[in-house]
Amino acid sequence: YQPAGWDAVNPPKQLLKDLKLEVGELLQLSEADLDKVKAYTAVDSLLDSDFGVDAFLTLENKGREYFVTYDLTMNPDKERGKHQNTILITDFAEPPEPGEKINPEQENAYLASVEKIAKMTVEQIRSLEI
Repeated sequence: YQPAGWDAVNPPKQLLKDLKLEVGELLQLSEADLDKVKAYTAVDSLLDSDFGVDAFLTLENKGREYFVTYDLTMNPDKERGKHQNTILITDFAEPPEPGEKINPEQENAYLASVEKIAKMTVEQIRSLEI
């Protein structure tokens, strides 16, 4: 289940769009192979309510599909949910809203957050590869 109009190859949420691009860059994927990385929302779904997953990313590679799940929270003391491999994101700088003016410090903090999450994602994908 995805909201109407959701495109996993070109997700409408800025964070997922930027995360997908950063993961592709870190994995050194060609532009054509970037479509093998897909990003989904899980907000207000069973994944969210029962497992604490807010979003997930998939990667198709060599006939296999890899999943990485994310839990975004403002609670720095939150513990991992039921799915121990979920990447817990507690120190995240929000992306700018479309048309919003953003100062360089905010932009740098956001980009650093995306890079950090992408690196954790790639580490997890590599740990799953056999």
